[in-house]
Amino acid sequence: MGSPEDLLRRCQQPMEDLTVAFKQYEVMGMYDQMDPDVSDFFRLAKVVEGCRFVAARSCPELEADSLSLLQNLYQKPIIPIGLMPSEVKDSERERDQSWDSLKQWLDEKIQNSVLYIALGTEVTLSQDQMNELASGIEKSGLPFIWVVKTRGDPIIIGFKARVSGHGLVWVHWAPQKRILAHPSDGGFLTHCGWSFVIEALGFDRVLILFFCGIFGSWVGGKIHFR
Repeated sequence: MGSPEDLLRRCQQPMEDLTVAFKQYEVMGMYDQMDPDVSDFFRLAKVVEGCRFVAARSCPELEADSLSLLQNLYQKPIIPIGLMPSEVKDSERERDQSWDSLKQWLDEKIQNSVLYIALGTEVTLSQDQMNELASGIEKSGLPFIWVVKTRGDPIIIGFKARVSGHGLVWVHWAPQKRILAHPSDGGFLTHCGWSFVIEALGFDRVLILFFCGIFGSWVGGKIHFR
């Protein structure tokens, strides 16, 4: 697929005429998170080249234009298999040992007032990104639950003290579907991962899309919600 510079040079149309366009810092961010010897772009191209058709977790009612575009790009049949939204099952309730404290916190908040923030298991933010995200969350003044992976991050340590009155920094595994299903939750700030997006849509939550350098998620954020 070439270097970031090659990807940018292949774009023949002016940037302002494109529905989806790469900015150089976005492409470089993708490459920084990939295997330097075999990029994700190369892996994707080889998989598509070797398959007979592509099954997409989507439906024409939501993404007719995008599915048509994908078929033109891949030159393969695209079979939409539906969104397959997930549900909160009784068996999950029994396993969610962390849910009691989260539910108690959410029960005290006004309906649709809480912002839920989760960026998946594979996204690793730089210190600058963590600082910017924490600053934005703090300035919003909204009640929130932020799921983070690193308990000892110096930004998080100071941040937790400043927002303790209205925010909850959660450093454990979080029962995401149960949080999204709670009446107090009103929005979801996420890395554009398609499974996360589908869960939010299933519970009718407002989406705030935060691109974190993951190629598929970037395309999801750019194409589906412009």
